[in-house]
Amino acid sequence: SKIRELNILLSRESGFKYSDSQLATHDLKILPGADIHIHPEIPQLIEEEKILLIGGKYILLEFPDYFLFQGFKEFIIKLKSMGITTIISHPERNNMIQKNKEILYNLIKEGVLSQVTAMSITGEFGGEIQKFTETLLKSGLVHIIATDCHSTEKRPPILSKAIEVASKIIGEDRVIMMVEKIPGAVIEGRKMGKIELEF
Repeated sequence: SKIRELNILLSRESGFKYSDSQLATHDLKILPGADIHIHPEIPQLIEEEKILLIGGKYILLEFPDYFLFQGFKEFIIKLKSMGITTIISHPERNNMIQKNKEILYNLIKEGVLSQVTAMSITGEFGGEIQKFTETLLKSGLVHIIATDCHSTEKRPPILSKAIEVASKIIGEDRVIMMVEKIPGAVIEGRKMGKIELEF
């Protein structure tokens, strides 16, 4: 696959040369992933193996910025019944959730994970989003912090600044869970219990 080819190229650039069986031992490894726009036909597409799942058990869904389609909660429950955990990407940038964080709280009660963008924490999306993201962090409504990288310039793959800011808000231990332990479980396709997610 193209991802395998890229990992081999990365290994050569860094001075390492290894076979497929050794790819997992390298410090940097590219994994397949996709931020999928929410759509009512997703459950059917999953059954047809036309949707990329992370770790075989997680799906990263992106809600529209300004609305949530009718029946979205039932849609999430349907995915749950299929053994798939939904991760909502950048809920802090959704207008309806900004107006009512209870929407996110109720989804999390159904087993959804919440992933906020590093630049929302550090203020690059503006002061209002930064303030709301801080509220979500303090309210325990964030499970993962990610870069939502688009390029090396527009939205770079840098977490260090967000880790520093978030650690001042909720403590370094909780932040490390959000950037290492929980994402690690997702990549490995491990299910996490309620207590584990409350950390």
